[in-house]
Amino acid sequence: PAQVAEHLLILDIVANKVLAGETIESNRPPDSKIDLIRSAMEDASTPRTAPDHVVPGHVDKRPDQFRESFQHQRSALKTKIDTLDLSEACKAHKHPALGTLTRLEWIYFTIYHTHRHIGQLARLAEMA
Repeated sequence: PAQVAEHLLILDIVANKVLAGETIESNRPPDSKIDLIRSAMEDASTPRTAPDHVVPGHVDKRPDQFRESFQHQRSALKTKIDTLDLSEACKAHKHPALGTLTRLEWIYFTIYHTHRHIGQLARLAEMA
């Protein structure tokens, strides 16, 4: 469970960097990949391999520090949602499977990714 939580924190850090990074005007509706993202993340039967840069092992694991970092990253995401143009495409970072995503799609990826791992944590709890 701690590795799953760390993975979620690392992804939030990456998402914040991507959302703050260089963007370009999108040539498609800003939400066109959201259904694809949702269906991929809801499919718990298909294992996914995380890219090396979001694999656990890079974050301070002291509970208080971890909680503070997680809350800080979530707060930063909320600020970006409120202040950035979500229709722009994130040029600086492409998703390994989905390619270029808009800021809106990155936000939904983060949401659905979190839900996927909440399900994983629930399954782990059932096995304990």
